[in-house]
Amino acid sequence: MAMPDPIGIQTDSFNAFLQKDVPAKKRENRGLEGVFREVFPVENSYKRYRLEYVSYSIGEPKCGYLEAARKGITYGAALRVRFRLITLERNSKMGSAVPTGRQEVTRLPKDIIEQEVYLGELPMMTERGTFVISGVERVVVSQFRMAPGISFKEKIHPGGKRIFSAEIVPERGPWIEMKISVGGLVQVNLDKKHTFLATTLLKTLGYVSNEDILGLFSGREKVNLKKGTGRIIARDVRAREDKKTVYVKAGTTLNEETISSLKGLDIKEVEVLKDEIPFIVETLNKDKIETEEEAIKRIYTLIRGTPPQDVGMAKMFFKNTYLSEKRYHLGKVGRYKLNKKFGSGDMKENQAATLKPEDFV
Repeated sequence: MAMPDPIGIQTDSFNAFLQKDVPAKKRENRGLEGVFREVFPVENSYKRYRLEYVSYSIGEPKCGYLEAARKGITYGAALRVRFRLITLERNSKMGSAVPTGRQEVTRLPKDIIEQEVYLGELPMMTERGTFVISGVERVVVSQFRMAPGISFKEKIHPGGKRIFSAEIVPERGPWIEMKISVGGLVQVNLDKKHTFLATTLLKTLGYVSNEDILGLFSGREKVNLKKGTGRIIARDVRAREDKKTVYVKAGTTLNEETISSLKGLDIKEVEVLKDEIPFIVETLNKDKIETEEEAIKRIYTLIRGTPPQDVGMAKMFFKNTYLSEKRYHLGKVGRYKLNKKFGSGDMKENQAATLKPEDFV
């Protein structure tokens, strides 16, 4: 059997990262090409200018690596990138108001400039699998790190109670931990600093009412009031004449007092949860936030330490921090592991490598 080439692991990996000899249009979305595609395009805050990435090229080193070591310089080559700057103008049919980030605005290209830009010297790998930096030969040492994805943990509290938790680790962005507290509440911990109820997070994602949240975790069935003692109401019990009037909210436990009140209103059947989800019910009943706006303001205030100027700003902040691929990136490995854990199927070709609302559920 042939002796394996340890240096080949380094050189092959670096060549695959650069894709230097591959035509620009045929490069795969990985390595340096993947980084540029991931970062660009970028826009200014008013969306008047957009900078797009087109391609890159890598020149030849000015001298050999042995000569670079003798001269005390870096063995590298020039990295040039072609960018496209697009000036956008507001669609004349939309009016002339300046966008605030709270509304979607249609903009059309007004002017396009394409130019190659010199970004700097890119250190090149020698045939020995090393780099020469300022005349000193250095080598990249592989290190272990926690892979992106999700992990589930269980630990025993000193009081003997079992505590369960789940941790979402991104490739880039804050960590998100969900756990069941000693008191039986489902909590969310953002970046190991800010803790709040998980139902508050669900309300920021559009699952606002008790009915919506309970429906995510359990089915429903109708039961006669006589047989419903101890069951959890799945839908709000409303007045027949005025649907806005709620007699009993979803998440309420049917006890003798509640049953007696409903019988007095000539209600004989109610919808209850099929499954037992005590942690969710307990958390929901503890959560006093009623609307999506309140939930977003609550999370924004916790993270930033000050209330938002308006709801639109808070929404944009939350979306950019946790649902935007530019700031929160799971990577292909992280998305694959989430899909595998949640039974969402294999990683799709163009599937977003960021979080989706259903991932939190």
